[in-house]
Amino acid sequence: MHQYRASMALCPNLLYLSSIVEYGSFAAAAAELRMTPSTLSRGIRRLENELGMALVLRSGRSIELTPAGRLLAEHSRLALRQVRIGLREARLTGTKLVRVGLLRSLGSDYMPAVVGSFVARWPDVEFSLREGSSDGLADMLVEREIDVAMIAPPPERPGIAATVLFEQRIDVVVAAGTRLAGRASLDVRELAGENLILSESGYAARAVADRMFESVGLHPKVIFETDNMEMAVSLAAAGVGVAVAPPTARGNDGVVRVPLTDPAARRDVAVCRLAGVALARHVADFFDHVTSYPAGS
Repeated sequence: MHQYRASMALCPNLLYLSSIVEYGSFAAAAAELRMTPSTLSRGIRRLENELGMALVLRSGRSIELTPAGRLLAEHSRLALRQVRIGLREARLTGTKLVRVGLLRSLGSDYMPAVVGSFVARWPDVEFSLREGSSDGLADMLVEREIDVAMIAPPPERPGIAATVLFEQRIDVVVAAGTRLAGRASLDVRELAGENLILSESGYAARAVADRMFESVGLHPKVIFETDNMEMAVSLAAAGVGVAVAPPTARGNDGVVRVPLTDPAARRDVAVCRLAGVALARHVADFFDHVTSYPAGS
């Protein structure tokens, strides 16, 4: 019991140490913790005195952890992560909330239809929807900030189980009346020299585009990157450039979508969950509903 109490007494100062590592300096960590750098420094001193070992090497403004400091900071980070997860899940006890993460390009048609058909059968279930990139959604899933994620392509990460739902093509989107608008289809090589509008790195549509360009040795002329595919489509409508986007990305009506003939112009859309983690009954019902829902476009 004495060791338990002693360990608990160290917790605030362990948070200080973990914050210094996470934010890179005493000043940044203190700002995040809403205290002065001197107060934070005293907390680290107390921790070092309690443990009888140096944890931080101080040299001017630079901060370097000792081997013991690095080891303790990493264990503190993992412990604090588990506490955050525990608090988050404790607040959900007794609720029927499904936390869903999805790509923004799936939010205009597909996901509203899926949720709508589910709520028609289970009207007492509530939803929280978060949008993000494929990488960001996988992070949210691992951190248990969401229960289910719609990701493309399926992440190759330990601990994440993915069920592929459907394959989705990636189109070229151009302003109506422009040179490419009259084409029935396009080869990716024909985009050489075009001003391209692409999604930012970390998004599925960008990964598909990069693979296509790399496969034919094309160095794309990217003039605009965005995390909003609807913005990309609107920019294409304004004649800013040529967008590469999935068909679910809505935007200005003054555009023409031209299919790409490249076999790589496809992405698998999957529903993902944490492997080996039991889902609440209402979350499991939703997951099963998604996997049995008719395939998207």
